[in-house]
Amino acid sequence: MNEANALRRVAKHTSIPAPRLIDFTQDSDRTGFMLMTKVTGYPAEKTYYLMTYEEREQLTRDLGKCISQYRRIKNHNESLICNTIGGPITDRRTDDIPYGPYMSKTAMLDDLTGGLEEIRKDKPLSMLYEKEHGICFTHADLHLSNIFLDGGRLSGIIDWENAGFKPEYWEYTAAMWPYMVMGQRFRFVAPRRRERLNWYCKPGEILLGESATDIVTLFARPVVPKSHGSRAKATDSWLENPYLIRQKLVTPQKRLRRQSDLGVATYTPSYVDDTQSHTLELPDEIHKTPSHSNDTRSRLLELPVEIHLLIFESLGLEDAFRLGTSCQYFWGVLKPLTARRFAGEFGIWAGTPVVCVSNRCEPGGDAAYPKGLLSADDVIELEQGLLKSELLEDIRPEKDGYDGPANLYSMAMYRYSRVTEQTFTEGFIPSLLRPAAESMQDIPCPPDVREVARLRPFDFYPTTREWVLRNLTTREFVRPTAVALREDLIHGPFIDILGYGEIILSKTCWSPGIYKGVWAGHALDIVPSTYLNDDGLWKDISRQVAGELMDIWGRGYGNDWKSRIIESNVQRASVNLASFRFES
Repeated sequence: MNEANALRRVAKHTSIPAPRLIDFTQDSDRTGFMLMTKVTGYPAEKTYYLMTYEEREQLTRDLGKCISQYRRIKNHNESLICNTIGGPITDRRTDDIPYGPYMSKTAMLDDLTGGLEEIRKDKPLSMLYEKEHGICFTHADLHLSNIFLDGGRLSGIIDWENAGFKPEYWEYTAAMWPYMVMGQRFRFVAPRRRERLNWYCKPGEILLGESATDIVTLFARPVVPKSHGSRAKATDSWLENPYLIRQKLVTPQKRLRRQSDLGVATYTPSYVDDTQSHTLELPDEIHKTPSHSNDTRSRLLELPVEIHLLIFESLGLEDAFRLGTSCQYFWGVLKPLTARRFAGEFGIWAGTPVVCVSNRCEPGGDAAYPKGLLSADDVIELEQGLLKSELLEDIRPEKDGYDGPANLYSMAMYRYSRVTEQTFTEGFIPSLLRPAAESMQDIPCPPDVREVARLRPFDFYPTTREWVLRNLTTREFVRPTAVALREDLIHGPFIDILGYGEIILSKTCWSPGIYKGVWAGHALDIVPSTYLNDDGLWKDISRQVAGELMDIWGRGYGNDWKSRIIESNVQRASVNLASFRFES
């Protein structure tokens, strides 16, 4: 009955494109039946991620006009807070359990916070009591499933069963609830690499309460320090040639993969134009520290440089480091190799399609995922599902839906490799400090041995450059100055408080029925702005993306959120590459 009356009020007092009530009847058990018109178009959840920025801005204006109209509908009931016929209010956040009606906002708050009397005077609950809020007509379920679009324009608003007269903030909190709560979990996945992050999250909580800085290192392509991007000649000595031959400086997202337990070293070269992998089976003698006798050393140095590279690339870092400190020439070979190996731990998802996928996605190969995200084999795998032997012991397949097709969230959890957490110390790779110290005690060493052994993360991300976030799929980019709250909060690709991590997270989430991020399934990277071509093929969307992000935070923290957030967070929110924390 409440929805029927709500539709009558909306039709009488507004021009909102809502279903028109034709008839309504109610049985003796108070079960109601309505006959109404059908709105045109499709739910926004199915088309929003395909809309242009201009179409989204128009939808925002259209919705704003509709909300302004129905907020002017007057309450002629005795109760201040009630449904459209003066009865109890309902809300899906409380499982549609009726509450009220109430004669005042305080009475409603006392009822809803029953059992929390001891903390009512503490923030944030105290703010609800202290601040004045108007009471107005509210839809109370305004999310993308209930908003219909036709031809890119608003064509209908449906599901008015929870409508009533409620505090003015109710519309926003009810609309945001599906994206921030609803028990959904999201996991970052790169299907083509068959990798996932080893944490799950609720995007709303991270965007408004935590930090997404960790994500940046997955997409920021490292730049090998110039001091390490060089190789010496066999005739070099420590004093004769302090400047070494430069090699290519930028490493792609491919990582070194080793199978030392099989006696085989597999190496993916870090050059941008070299994508072939080389598998080398090397004798055990190669792994021994070479003799320092003149004859042996001469014969080793006479080998072609390609053989020297293969030798170094077959060794573990510590053994390679000891060999590299044996002479100037080998030191020149080692330096770029060491830097590239370290750099290979960064930017591993740059240029590969990614998605932050919900655990509520439908199982099976026919489920809707972003175009181009999954291969044909991936779809078949989802349809076949998981084996019971793969599941954790405390999961019962018949209860948790693992007895048939699986969704991408579950498949990634059980079959994809975890991107291991990075633990950065002052020396970056602590294991090199010991062989460096040993080498300095035993034989003469190059003057920059400590520098090479103690590479820092910022050595790979120079802060003197402007780093841009690129969408390689759509050829769009975002500049840091448009996103950062202040320019002094920009540190290369890392931006304190609000930065590229938050953008990537907010635009790659994928939850059918709730939210489909426009960048879900796209290939992204973060690179120096010099990588942008001057041929006009790249589109600057900095203003639009920054506006979206600022709107999310503004709605979450209020009009003066910038000054308050900066004041309370700038000290503790600085990028701390000494301890990237991943939650299991």
